[in-house]
Parts: sequence; structure tokens; C-alpha cells
Amino acid sequence: MADEDRKRTPSPTPIQMQRLLQEAIDRWPEFESDEQVNGADLVDWFSQWRARVKEMLASK
Repeated sequence: MADEDRKRTPSPTPIQMQRLLQEAIDRWPEFESDEQVNGADLVDWFSQWRARVKEMLASK
């Protein structure tokens, strides 16, 4: 990302970051009760979620 783009893109707010983290917890409740998780679904979701997090952090 160019320096000019960074200046125009606002930094992520703590609320935005909290929402992303809460999404990860809410999306996979199976971890709370030690249930099986479909690995392919998790990897697919995580790759998309990670890209959104990475984009948000790059705007910082």
C-alpha cells in the first residue's frame, strides 16, 4: 500500500478489531465444548477472515 493510501485510510478502531475477534469466537462455538470442527470449513473461513484482518491492519 502506498504512503498516500495509508494517509487516506483511517486506522482500525478498537471496536472494529473487537468485532473481528468476536466473530472468530462466535463462528466456532464448537471449541468451547470440545466438539469436532470441520477442518476444511475452518481453513476456508480462516483464510477469508485473515485477509480481512490483514487489510484492516494494513490501513493502520
